[in-house]
Amino acid sequence: MEVELADRRRGRVFFNDDHAPSSIDAIRPELERTFAEAEDLPRLDLLERALEWRMLDVETFPSDDGAPFLHAYVHAFHLSAAPLLACVIAPASAIRELVSEPPHFVFETATFQCVDGDGMPRGAQVVDAMRAWARRVWPGRSIPRVVVRPWLERAGSDLEAMALPGLRAA
Repeated sequence: MEVELADRRRGRVFFNDDHAPSSIDAIRPELERTFAEAEDLPRLDLLERALEWRMLDVETFPSDDGAPFLHAYVHAFHLSAAPLLACVIAPASAIRELVSEPPHFVFETATFQCVDGDGMPRGAQVVDAMRAWARRVWPGRSIPRVVVRPWLERAGSDLEAMALPGLRAA
């Protein structure tokens, strides 16, 4: 179920049939409250400025716990020396699993994007997910070309040494 917020941003709400909300109005306040955490706002401002460039340079990293989630980081060196966490991309199969347990719903927020399919998102799925994420979070903005560089596990790589926010080594 897609929900438009007061400022035109949008998010989807995923739930299992046994826990369907009574109406969009019943869930809109909770989505409004949780759409963007206070600590995310400065980073989201930088990410919005990154959309002004001709290309959105995205690098993805797998979740460290084996879940089929990708952490998507935007390289915008004109704005930040470190990559900026854009969002976590989750396939629909993982969302179905999440809603099977309390609280039986999942919000698509400014930092969480669902993509159709099962298993680890790849290739065009990731590009489409990043474009959908940007359109939801900044409606009306022009979205630049999205270029995705998937993380390739290299011998001796150390995720902790990379010091990327939101990512830990296994």
